[in-house]
Amino acid sequence: MYSSTASQQQCWQGVEIDGNRVSITFSAPAVPSDTLVVDNVALRTSETSLLRTFEGAVRVKIIRNEIQESSGHAYVSFDSIEAAKSACNAMQGAKMDGNKLYIQFDAHPIEPSDILYVSNISSRTSETSLLGAFEGAVDVRFWKSSNATIIFDTIEAANSAYKTMNGVEMDGKKLDVQFARDPQKEKVYMKNRQGKKWE
Repeated sequence: MYSSTASQQQCWQGVEIDGNRVSITFSAPAVPSDTLVVDNVALRTSETSLLRTFEGAVRVKIIRNEIQESSGHAYVSFDSIEAAKSACNAMQGAKMDGNKLYIQFDAHPIEPSDILYVSNISSRTSETSLLGAFEGAVDVRFWKSSNATIIFDTIEAANSAYKTMNGVEMDGKKLDVQFARDPQKEKVYMKNRQGKKWE
């Protein structure tokens, strides 16, 4: 029997089991953040119910596929790392709508920024109508017919629009709104877009 993790890794590295060669790597321990990744979320679980169940949560985002079905993964954000830690300890392994939840800290949490990403947009919705609906928006760019990036003058304006417009029905479809994961990259795309200027 080996006394250390490193020696166990050397022992099993490359060994074949049932025709498959074992490959072992170390992963860095999870660094606490103010956002949790929740896996094995039931299909019928809603963002509202997650927000209500995770004490102290301020934002919830369920990842959905192209037809808006839940992928079983959700991001739950808190005002502080301590609140996220408390919720993680309280909810780890808990059952919700029949599914056991598996929770870890998000290694790359989404921070509020002056850019929102909007999906599930109706084909009848135009850039002009989006600009009018999202108060404080200064520019819009469609990625596909159902996805758009919206830029605001300030983070406060974007945050207000997020709270107001997420889940709102527009032209017959419920909007799915979240903060951009890479706002600087989005700004470069918007600045370089032909016919548009944004500083």
